Amino acid sequence: METYYLIDFENVHNEGLENLDSLNPGDHVHIFYTENALNISLDIILSKGTGVEIVGHKVPVRKQSLDMHLVSYLGYLLGSHTEQCAYVIVSKDTDYDNIIKYWRNKGYKQIKRKAQVAEKASAEQEIAAGKAEQEKKNAFSGEERDKLNHYMQHCLLEKGYSTQDVGRLCKIVNANCNLQHPLQKINNGITKQYGKKAAVYQDVKEIWNQYGKKDASGQLEKKGTEDKPLVTEQSDSQNAVPKGWRGQQPVTTKQIETEKTQKATRKKKAPKEKSQQSVGKKKAAKGKDQQTAGKKKAAKEKDQQTAAVKEPKNAEQKKEAKLRSFFGQHFKRKQYVEKKEDTIQIILQAKSRQEMNNALTKLYPSEVVGAMMKTLKPFNKDLPGR
Repeated sequence: METYYLIDFENVHNEGLENLDSLNPGDHVHIFYTENALNISLDIILSKGTGVEIVGHKVPVRKQSLDMHLVSYLGYLLGSHTEQCAYVIVSKDTDYDNIIKYWRNKGYKQIKRKAQVAEKASAEQEIAAGKAEQEKKNAFSGEERDKLNHYMQHCLLEKGYSTQDVGRLCKIVNANCNLQHPLQKINNGITKQYGKKAAVYQDVKEIWNQYGKKDASGQLEKKGTEDKPLVTEQSDSQNAVPKGWRGQQPVTTKQIETEKTQKATRKKKAPKEKSQQSVGKKKAAKGKDQQTAGKKKAAKEKDQQTAAVKEPKNAEQKKEAKLRSFFGQHFKRKQYVEKKEDTIQIILQAKSRQEMNNALTKLYPSEVVGAMMKTLKPFNKDLPGR
């Protein structure tokens, strides 16, 4: 499900944008800000995950201006996407909760308010994730299990076991190789299948240790290491597999010839398998090149989005900022402060001195306007007229 994050930047600042890298591909981040809040951290913006859209919305400086623009855009999104998406207002301002409650009553349940885009995982969650990742690393993957299976088959056949017994033993190994204390579990499986025949387990254990694979505890099994089985090994000749026997059956000449034929067949298949591996490597290299191209494209889009968020000041914006500072220094009386925004807009929009004088007369007495026009000379001296 796509999620739209609407950021009240004047309320949460850069802290509200932290952990953008934890968002899902396809999520959208809309940052609402004003002239008073242009210090958006590029480090935070650039940390976003691949496929996350970031859009900046600069709104005028007015009382409740940013809140109204954000809520208006929320309504636009709800009308465009209905209940198919989730919506999160990122702000500490609880006034938004009334809006959220209103839309939830209208059927939009996937809408909420948070203080940050994404919360950082707790220490317990990180520990649990680390344990799960470690267990995953220690386990045999599908490909590794196949390699172990082939190695076990080859070595057991060389030791003189029948193809039937090789199949049974490999099945026991495959079923227990990813469990905790695998050799103990394998010994139990062999005991159930063949009885207490220590020689069979010793052969399997020797091959396992030669293969050299990490067990569930992460310790590397090496040739010659001891792993005490759950079933006590017997030295009685009755319980050992006699030389020249495989399992409980004697070796026959026909079995040996059959196994030699199978071995020769495997050697013939080897060049074909090698060719298939070469084709697979070429495909993997091509896929890697495509991923690299995708990363470059994503980086380019990220640069464009960053440039869109941080807009340069133009001449009008500088003039307005200068006027606001001048007004605060020279017009401190209550009558001016109450009509500050209207007065500033008149000064900015006037095309001539007469137009400015007439517009100000509607707000102030004529004698006050005359004094104001003199004080505002730095802002009206270049206008035409008297």
